[in-house]
Amino acid sequence: MEGLVQVYYNKSWGTMCNEQWDKREADVVCRMMGYDESLTVVVKSAEHYDAAWMTSLQCTGNESTLFSCNHDGWRLGKCVNGENAIVTCKIPVRLVGGNHRWEGSVEVLYKGIWGAVCDNGWDIHDANTVCHQLGFKGAEAAPLRSAFGSRSGKRWMDEVKCIGNESSISECLHNGWGINGCSSSSLASVVCNRQLGENVVQRVLLFGFTTMALKYPTGILLRLKVFW
Repeated sequence: MEGLVQVYYNKSWGTMCNEQWDKREADVVCRMMGYDESLTVVVKSAEHYDAAWMTSLQCTGNESTLFSCNHDGWRLGKCVNGENAIVTCKIPVRLVGGNHRWEGSVEVLYKGIWGAVCDNGWDIHDANTVCHQLGFKGAEAAPLRSAFGSRSGKRWMDEVKCIGNESSISECLHNGWGINGCSSSSLASVVCNRQLGENVVQRVLLFGFTTMALKYPTGILLRLKVFW
């Protein structure tokens, strides 16, 4: 999921300039919006958005909100280079239908809707990427044919081709979002190694994707203008 970072302050929406913008700031934004973190490549720019609230933003990457980071102060102006900050966040993934949290049919959240992954071309490399994204050391198996039960609803991904070391399934090649030829009995599944990966901190992810905006007690709002 990719979007332009916008802040509502003093009754006006403004963007953030991309000066000194890197993965640390993007990670904070993605976590605020309920995603895991940003993808590796996050230094992008959006042009032609004149009003900006925050410039020279500097985060450590561990802040709970963007507004705890250092910046040049609240003032509505223009970015020096005329470009605004964009973030690309990891698409959330979950396992459903299994008896344990480390197994189940794979689902991803896209456009605010959970949908399945088809099993065409699905193998252990794809399963490894999913398990790594969920915080496990890797995959033990990549079951096919809706091993954890058939499910109705959206099917977001098909012909997924991962190397196995990606940080998110959204980094893998696939046919395109919503382009598939599979039935409810052809869903991809994983059985992960139940051991957690190194340096993984277990946490609860709070998903609030209906409005794609978060409100803070100070009256400040954060939102992403999403580029689907």
